[in-house]
Formats: sequence, C-alpha cells, structure tokens
Amino acid sequence: MRQKLRIIDPALNEYVYSVLYNASTDDKARLPPKYYKLLKSERAARSFSEKSTMDEKIDVLSYLGINHCVVLVDNSMTAPKHVKGILAKYKSEKNVVSLQDIVDSKLYVTSNKQFISMLMILSQTISNQSYKMSMEYTRVGYHIQRWNRRLNSTKIAEVNESRENDKLLLKTITSVFCVMERCEGLFKMKETEMRVLLHYYTVMNSYATVEQAETALAGTMPRIVLLKSIRNLCFSGHLQKNYLTKRNEYTITGAGIKVVTDLMFAVFQNNNFAVC
Repeated sequence: MRQKLRIIDPALNEYVYSVLYNASTDDKARLPPKYYKLLKSERAARSFSEKSTMDEKIDVLSYLGINHCVVLVDNSMTAPKHVKGILAKYKSEKNVVSLQDIVDSKLYVTSNKQFISMLMILSQTISNQSYKMSMEYTRVGYHIQRWNRRLNSTKIAEVNESRENDKLLLKTITSVFCVMERCEGLFKMKETEMRVLLHYYTVMNSYATVEQAETALAGTMPRIVLLKSIRNLCFSGHLQKNYLTKRNEYTITGAGIKVVTDLMFAVFQNNNFAVC
C-alpha cells in the first residue's frame, strides 16, 4: 500500500492532540464513527495527531468547530494592501472586478466550509450505486465502440429524458417533504430552522442579512419565527454572526454544512437511490 504523504509539524501535532484531549461531550457527538474512536484513549489520540495527514487533521478539527484557512499567495504582490483592495470591491458588490483581481494576483484561499462541503459531496457520490455502474461502463467502453450503428432518434431521446427528469424531480420533492417532516427526530432541529439553514447554505461564501433571508423565505414563516430560528442556529453553532459590522449578517458554519449534507443524504436514501 502506498504510504501517505505527511507534513511533520510538531507544533501542529501538539495542537491537534490538545483539541482532542479537551473535547467536550457535545464536541464528541459531532464526530462521525470513524473519528469518534480517536477520543477513546490517549494512545489513539496521540497516534492520530502524529500519523494523520493534513487533510485528516483539518477534517477532524472542522467537525470539532475549529476553523481553518489555507492561503496561497504570490510573493511578488504586496499582500495586505492588495487583499484589502479586493475585499473593498467585494463589499461594494463589484464581484466580477474583485474576482479578476484575485485571478491576476495568483491568490487562492479556502476554508473549512468548502472543505467539509466537498468531502460530503464526494462521499455521497462515491457511495452511490450509479458511481459503481459508471466505473463498470468505463471498463467495458471499448466493447461499445465496436457496436454497429443503431437507429437513434434525437427527438425521441429528448422526450424520454424529459419524462424521466420530471419523474425524478417530483419524486425528489416528495422525498424532501417526507424528510423535513422528520427533521426534528433526524437532525435535532426544527423544520423552520432547517429551512433557514438551507438558505444560508446557498450563500455559504458570504454573509447574508436577516432581510435577505426574509426575502428568500418570503411567505414561509413570520419574521419573529425567522429571528428566533437564526438565534437558535447561532446558539447551536450552525450559523455564525459577523461582528465586524453593525448589520445583522450571518453565515453558515462547518457544522451547519454537515447538517445540510446529511439532509441531502437522507433525501437520497428516501428517494430509493442505492447508497451504501
């Protein structure tokens, strides 16, 4: 088996071990089974801290509520001043301009929110039966290329695809309704709180105001219920307030992203997708 590439950083190893050592009961409850065993003994925690890869460390820390940020920057740029300029343009909603500045500056930044989201999506995709079928198709693809030309009507194919998409959409909507009704039992969260969390998931890369959430969820709940839901989600660590501005702005946390991806996973299962 190929050996994993590890970055040996004694200070980081000690930090990870300290976080595992001081994890509370609530912190432990956030960990999936494969990581929960790390907290069972000092030996297991020490072994993980010293032998795990950077990705594995970041994954565990994200589940325990520890934020991270990876920044790659070109040495030739005057980083602090240039980044402030980019953020100022983004704040004034000049997103296209600021994006071009980021590309030109050879600047790359990612955080725990994107990391957890990507891991969850990859996990669900690879666990799906369609992934295994696709792998089988790639192995027998050369046989298909040898087949004789068959009668193929583009119009009929489009109609059939449209019908199948309609069925899948309606089936998925039904599954969402079924899962949302069991929201409190499955995710220890009220249905109204889940709806608010779903909105903030769609804008995970920025802070959204209460007014923006109210507009997006128009007609689904009174403002007082929305404010109470946001307060509860902040208290449970699923949303985080922006304390750098006087406006009531919030963004979803890594823990919140995990709940949303768990919801999607439950919908897939309820929709009779083959998931391991």
